[in-house]
Amino acid sequence: MPIRHSMEDRRSAKTKLPKDVKWNPPKEHFYKLNTDGAYSQHKAGIGGVIRNSKAEWIMGFAGAAPCHSAIFSELYALAQGLRYAYERNLTPLEVEVDAKDIISLLHTETFALSNIIADCRYYLDRLGNPAVKHVHRGQNMIADQLAKEGDKFGNVRAPRVFEAVPFLVAPHFENEKGCSIQSCLG
Repeated sequence: MPIRHSMEDRRSAKTKLPKDVKWNPPKEHFYKLNTDGAYSQHKAGIGGVIRNSKAEWIMGFAGAAPCHSAIFSELYALAQGLRYAYERNLTPLEVEVDAKDIISLLHTETFALSNIIADCRYYLDRLGNPAVKHVHRGQNMIADQLAKEGDKFGNVRAPRVFEAVPFLVAPHFENEKGCSIQSCLG
């Protein structure tokens, strides 16, 4: 069974996106965290990347996630990414996810998933409360690729950290970096 994303992503999969949907670097002197989760009935993975305003790779991660639900995988990826940013003092920070459901959950009180939501809120608070913004999957492709391969790296307790660009995302990273530096949109 293929790995799926959240319900929101599956519903919008039929929506045709413009070709100019690309990752954009954060504001000058900021870092940007992009995270993603992937889920199937038998496995789940997480992935994320942190880059600076020059579109340079700071770190990435990929790992297995508890196989509960697509939304749990998305939240688990966000919590791990925020934890890495906090531990490395990567501030100021911009945060992007491709699941609108995550943003709604962070701003509502719900008993379901309350522990992982509390973890996300804790790290967001420690990082100066950066806004978590929604982006299209095309703007989150490196995190998406890492999440889809996440179950092959690390385990639920310890995702694999990439200090350098991993081979599996290198072509896409170089393409995004080149476009970001040249401000290409198409």
